[in-house]
Amino acid sequence: MTIETATDRSGYLATFGEVVTIGGGTCTAIFDYEYVEVNEVESKQPALTVLSTDATDAGHGDAVTVRGVGYTIISIQADGTGLVLLVLAKS
Repeated sequence: MTIETATDRSGYLATFGEVVTIGGGTCTAIFDYEYVEVNEVESKQPALTVLSTDATDAGHGDAVTVRGVGYTIISIQADGTGLVLLVLAKS
């Protein structure tokens, strides 16, 4: 989904997001479960949608905390519109 401006993207996250910890910092993100398919096996994987400016220092293996639960970043998927999907695995 393309959200037209930086202001729109920030408003989207402010409305639907929550504060999470990525590495040593905090930001607002939308926590959800994304559809994944591996070797024809369908599943859901926890994921965060964040502003690309909040994900500049995020890397594979970084610690993430959402609602007091620890996760690790396993995939970083920039969409080219200013949002990034961080796919997570429970720690």
